[in-house]
Amino acid sequence: MLYEASYTTDIRFGTFDQEWLNVVCAPLSAEPVTVVAGESVSVPVTITNQEDTAISGTVTLADIKTFSGNQSDNVTVAPGQTTTVNLTLTATEDARNGNIDAVFTGSDGKQSRYTIKVTATGSHIVFGAKVSAASADTRDVTVSPYTVGEKITYNFAVTNTSDETVNVIPVGGNMDTGFLPPAPGEASRKNCRYNRLAGGATYKCTTAQHTVTQEDVDRGYFIPEMSFKVVASADTSRSVELNYTGERVVIGTHAAPEPVAPEPEPALPTEPVFSDVGTDNMFFTEIQWVAQRGIAKGWPDGTFRPQQSVKRDAMAAFVYRFDRALADKK
Repeated sequence: MLYEASYTTDIRFGTFDQEWLNVVCAPLSAEPVTVVAGESVSVPVTITNQEDTAISGTVTLADIKTFSGNQSDNVTVAPGQTTTVNLTLTATEDARNGNIDAVFTGSDGKQSRYTIKVTATGSHIVFGAKVSAASADTRDVTVSPYTVGEKITYNFAVTNTSDETVNVIPVGGNMDTGFLPPAPGEASRKNCRYNRLAGGATYKCTTAQHTVTQEDVDRGYFIPEMSFKVVASADTSRSVELNYTGERVVIGTHAAPEPVAPEPEPALPTEPVFSDVGTDNMFFTEIQWVAQRGIAKGWPDGTFRPQQSVKRDAMAAFVYRFDRALADKK
């Protein structure tokens, strides 16, 4: 056969044989499938053995993208016989229409394959895109820390989250080389723009670079920031902005530790702490708060006496306990 090795000037002649094809004469068949996003559906797959001997193997679902599927138990099919196995296909919340492959793999490794059309309904598809698999080129900064003016290559992937074709256009951030497309009239250069990205498709950019600044060196790291404009290819008046902030990239040995996220505030008790402060009190939440944090203790009989005047010594106790409560949070 002749095949096109390059779309410009390279046409080649090649041969293949049964061993290269690695197929088993056991055609598969299955009906189109409709599945609700977030749910599962049974997929019956029929195997017909056209070999002269019995075949044994398993059936799996492949190329499933926004779906997941199981593998069948081992099945044996006599020559000329047909059997059906039931597989389970599960759709993610953002599953989209497409094709999946049912694949029979024999005990000898030979395969038979059939493409099944899948229709996904009720998907939570959002017009836009998302950034994933983002990382900087690895480097041992303990041996060779970055210096001002050096460039750090930042690799990432962008996925079209919609079911329509879009253009993804970088518009800002701190990637100063190989990221932004050239302005009108400028010479062509490497960048991270992608035109006509199909629904659900992903592209990778490996050309974006950040130039290390003195500020980066002083703090020991930089935080990747990128902005994109996602435009519908069929209607350029429809667009959304995509902003991405990545994990910090350490460039030296003196990088400050990651900030520790504060512990969430404990939930306030729903039942009244004091017998004379009911849920209908306009300051119920505030009084529950000072009681929970030990700022107000109340009286021995379990009352708060909200209308009673506060004396100077009691106020001193309130201020002291409030200060202690703040100190405990630090």
